[in-house]
Amino acid sequence: MSKRLIVGVTGASGSVLALETIRQLVRAGVETHLVVSKGARLTVAHELGVDGLAQLTSVANHFLCFA
Repeated sequence: MSKRLIVGVTGASGSVLALETIRQLVRAGVETHLVVSKGARLTVAHELGVDGLAQLTSVANHFLCFA
């Protein structure tokens, strides 16, 4: 059975850490499920740029965003 992990990103600071964490988990063979809150979308855009959410979703295996 493969390892799976849910990575939750909220409106708190730390988007860069979330991005690197997901990259490392995927490299280690862990199936990642990214969950992003509404507040996180704003924070991610501020910290990673307008394409920040795309950066996060491109490295995660699965993605769920709350309105």
